[in-house]
Amino acid sequence: MRIPTPSPPLVTPGGLALFDSEKAEALADSLDAQFQPVNDPSVPAVIEVVNEAMRAYSFTLASEPKLTNPTEVQDAIRGLKDGKAPGPDGIPNRALKHLPLSIVSLLVVLFNAILRTQYFPVAWKHARVFSILQPGKDPALPSSYRPISLLETIGKLRENPALQDFPRSERTWITSRRAVLIQTQTQHGATDRPPCGKSIQEL
Repeated sequence: MRIPTPSPPLVTPGGLALFDSEKAEALADSLDAQFQPVNDPSVPAVIEVVNEAMRAYSFTLASEPKLTNPTEVQDAIRGLKDGKAPGPDGIPNRALKHLPLSIVSLLVVLFNAILRTQYFPVAWKHARVFSILQPGKDPALPSSYRPISLLETIGKLRENPALQDFPRSERTWITSRRAVLIQTQTQHGATDRPPCGKSIQEL
């Protein structure tokens, strides 16, 4: 049986954070200080190109969504990794792989309703946030931890690429928008550009 290792006290401007609630507040304050919204775009011309593309997209007539079916959902479930930690619902991926066809059919009804109404359940946007100590960092400092978010398992299944099939017009817009972002030389996520080292250098 694995016994969890107690986390050390955290040093804060107001003193030591000893209890879990105090540590959570200290970590939240640290993240709030590190991640602030960007109000001044670094490349206004590129931002305007993106805004123009978004305005054009907003006037495009919505096409009929491609609905999913039990076979696609079952294929998506089979592709899930067993070792992934669950979100707030506590449902692990391995549990989904044992669902009977009747329950999978209910998921199909739910997923198709989301496609038709274009409404994503708010509960699926909630996450369990854990703080992971970065290698070589002082465990007593809140800034030494990085957060990871664990989303609802069913919500992640709905967002599985196997269940995504954008109409051609939407796919073209997404591709062009991604190309514009890459041209800024500052987009690193979801691209084939050099990741961490290059972004740190630019920062």
